[in-house]
Amino acid sequence: MIEKNRSGQKTGLYSVCSANELVLRAVIRHAVTRNYPLIIESTSNQVNQFGGYTGVRPHEFVAQVQKIAGEEKMPAGRYKKIYAKEPKPPYKRLLESVDMSEQCKDELRRRAALLNPIDLKRKMDNARERLFKLIIIESVIPSEKVS
Repeated sequence: MIEKNRSGQKTGLYSVCSANELVLRAVIRHAVTRNYPLIIESTSNQVNQFGGYTGVRPHEFVAQVQKIAGEEKMPAGRYKKIYAKEPKPPYKRLLESVDMSEQCKDELRRRAALLNPIDLKRKMDNARERLFKLIIIESVIPSEKVS
């Protein structure tokens, strides 16, 4: 690839940052069809040890990519999993920011110390259940449109 680039040929790598199954399938299919190299990554917001906002943990993400790669006939050995450094939650990345004042960082540390991940998950699960119930009720008994 480097030699092609230096000789003036248009070449390069493309990278996709997604944990969405449809996006992963499309880019893998494109890479297989065109015989292109492909880099697939995800942010620690999307995929992390707690599931990120997608609900997917790293080993599940790798399995999902491998499954799709197999279904799309990507030859084994054409991909490998690479783990970057240990993922950090967003608040820890904020603490490393040079753009945040020490006063804000201290407040963030104080608030983070008060959080209970198990309690937060329980509250999120309860809120999701209430939302699903409202959706079901709304589909059975639609509210009148307010104009």
